[in-house]
Formats: sequence, C-alpha cells, structure tokens
Amino acid sequence: MLTQTGVVTDIQFADQSQPIPQATIQALPASACERCLNGGGCGAGLFSRLLRMPATELVLPAPDELQLGQRVWLAIDERQLVRQAWYWYGLPSVGFLLGAALPQWLWPAVTAAKQPGQDALSILSGVSLMIISWLLARTLQRPQMPRILLNSPCTD
Repeated sequence: MLTQTGVVTDIQFADQSQPIPQATIQALPASACERCLNGGGCGAGLFSRLLRMPATELVLPAPDELQLGQRVWLAIDERQLVRQAWYWYGLPSVGFLLGAALPQWLWPAVTAAKQPGQDALSILSGVSLMIISWLLARTLQRPQMPRILLNSPCTD
C-alpha cells in the first residue's frame, strides 16, 4: 500500500445537499527519513528537495472521527495504481502504436510504393486509435481516490 502524509485543512459536515461529510486534505511533500539522510534510503528526500512542488489538496469523504488539523495518511493499493496507469497511459500508447502501423498492414502496396502522405496517414491513424483507446479507458476505468487512514500504516 502506498501512503502519503496529509493534514486536514477543512471539514464540511453533512447536510441536505451533501449527505456525506467531506474533508479537504492537504498532502504534505515527502520528507527525508533517517535512511535517506544517511544515503541508504529510497531517495525520496533528495527528490523532495530538488523538485519543490506546491502541496496537493484532495476533497474526500470524511470519517466521523476526523478533526481539523489532524495528521492523516492517504493510502492507495499498488495494484490499483498500476491498473490506473495501464488504463490511462498504457492503453492509449498501445493504441497509438497499433494505429500507426495499421496502414502498413492494411495497404502494403501503398507503403511499398512510397506514396506521398503515407507518413501523415500513419500519424493520423495512430492519433485516431490513441483517442479511441483513451475514450475506451475513460469508460472502463474511473480514477480511484485514496482512502483516509487515521493511524500510521508504518509497522516500524
């Protein structure tokens, strides 16, 4: 399970228009752990110093025990993350590659004769199949939001 530390910055309680309470969580940047400081860690501390990015805020369904200013952990399953990456990046990439090769498979006489515009035809069919693959991915898989954990997932 992949986790990220966050702080509750706002809680909107349930009412008639919003039946589930919502919490705004500000994800904190990864900090260097003791192993990273000694040069034996995963390198998250180095990247967090090199790539300063603004904090990300997520609005998620809030558990009842959540309090303003509380430190929480946002968690998502690794398999879910890989599945999301495949649908949103892998499938359109494969669609583009297959679409670009499609004219050569369907019309070998056109590609063998070096007709003008054959590169444009490959690019057009590649982009078309990439867009179709992206739309297919969009209908098959919706982005999954992380869960809020109130206790640290670390077992150290």
